[in-house]
Amino acid sequence: MGGGGFTITGTEADIRATLDSFTFTPAANDDSNVTLGVAVTATDSNGDTATTSSAHTLNVAAIADAPVGSGTGTGNEDRAIAVPVSVGVSDTDGSETITQVMIEAPAGVVLGGFGPSGASVNQAGQTWTLTGTQAQIEAALAAMTATPPLHSDVDFDLTVTITASETMPNGGEVTTLSADTVITVPVIVNAVADAPTVSVGSGVFNTDEDTVVSLSGLSGSLVDTDGSEALSYEISGIPLGAALNGGTDLGAGVWSFTPAELAVLTFTPPTNWHAINLTLTAIATEGNGNDQASNALPFQIVVEAQADAPTVTPGASTTNEDTAAQVGTAISYGLLDTTARK
Repeated sequence: MGGGGFTITGTEADIRATLDSFTFTPAANDDSNVTLGVAVTATDSNGDTATTSSAHTLNVAAIADAPVGSGTGTGNEDRAIAVPVSVGVSDTDGSETITQVMIEAPAGVVLGGFGPSGASVNQAGQTWTLTGTQAQIEAALAAMTATPPLHSDVDFDLTVTITASETMPNGGEVTTLSADTVITVPVIVNAVADAPTVSVGSGVFNTDEDTVVSLSGLSGSLVDTDGSEALSYEISGIPLGAALNGGTDLGAGVWSFTPAELAVLTFTPPTNWHAINLTLTAIATEGNGNDQASNALPFQIVVEAQADAPTVTPGASTTNEDTAAQVGTAISYGLLDTTARK
């Protein structure tokens, strides 16, 4: 039974049977000792009654109640991700408090950011244990961060064990000093592309005028090599009339290339060009979400001038025997390369 009074009547045998099954449940989350008043009344056959009263003491031992908690986090790979976790006691009468929180993280994950909370933080392998007052522990958990393994965009879970302890038992007796609750805190990691490396060798490629040149030395590489990113290239500044042995024309002087195409790329300058300034851009693209990052370097193709055979058109002149004839005006000529260098 709960609070209030309860009266049992009947024969002595009936009353005894009822008392043998009689129970009393203390108030929820209350470990205060209880004194029950017991009054027994006897009735004579002539109707006279006599009553005896006594007190029955019920010692209520404190039992720690399982605490509660929750948390989650979302952020970018290669960054410290905020993962605030809240904790609390189920028994809110002031007799219990959070005394410890233990966080287990997957291999490669680093926890931190606990801040100037005053809580004690001890790490052993991939387990971080926080102790202190409940306020200190709550402050540390509110500021907690988790950094994923380098270049990883794999989501992961933190396993958090929260411990609540009886600290002020009202009656002095404690049956269960502490209770644990284990929660799972999910962390979502957004894929972020890492800027690749890019190289243009010496930065200068020499060729003769109107002659193909190999662009061997143009290259790049992924920084994130776990297979989550793809590498591609673009070259900008390509003039009209230039010829390439591979790639895709994107327009406006920009061509794109796969790594295989760039490795064997050749370039034929437009007719009669002598210096071409270009830019190589290496691009990393995340397979999850298509985020991109890039790096770029300039390079130059220097074209050595080569003389082109001029044109000449002979004419015909007429004169009399033993007479000088003007023939120069009948001969025409011209340059194939009309640039200022010729």
